[in-house]
Amino acid sequence: MFARAALLLTVLLAGCSAPKDASSSLSSPPPDPLEAPFAQAANAAEWLVNPKHTLRGLSPEHAVQVLGALNQAGAVEVRVSDIAPDPNDPSFKSAGTVMIQFPTSEGARKPLFDLFRDRGIPLDDQGQKYLEVEVGILRPNAPG
Repeated sequence: MFARAALLLTVLLAGCSAPKDASSSLSSPPPDPLEAPFAQAANAAEWLVNPKHTLRGLSPEHAVQVLGALNQAGAVEVRVSDIAPDPNDPSFKSAGTVMIQFPTSEGARKPLFDLFRDRGIPLDDQGQKYLEVEVGILRPNAPG
């Protein structure tokens, strides 16, 4: 009898922990899969200050134009990744990918989506925080 009472007490004590709040796990959205890569990528403005850095396939001047267009359209921050040395001169480096952080308000986001549509990229605003784009898509209209 004593063993049965001890077992019942153990079960009751184990089951008496505070109930988990089911809404707490649902209240925050899942982390964005681009959050960590974005944090690790180089800040585009700082990286492009070096005259030996550019965006893949673009002259340094056109790379700065692309960055300016993204910033003017409202990008919160622009970063670059997929950085590789030039095969002809390893002291020169180019980034093959641009990562863009969108503003949170819908009105501030619209010019960025319009910029992509103007370049023939049908991109829908789905509330994404980041976008990763290959540099070739962002080429300016002027020849590079």
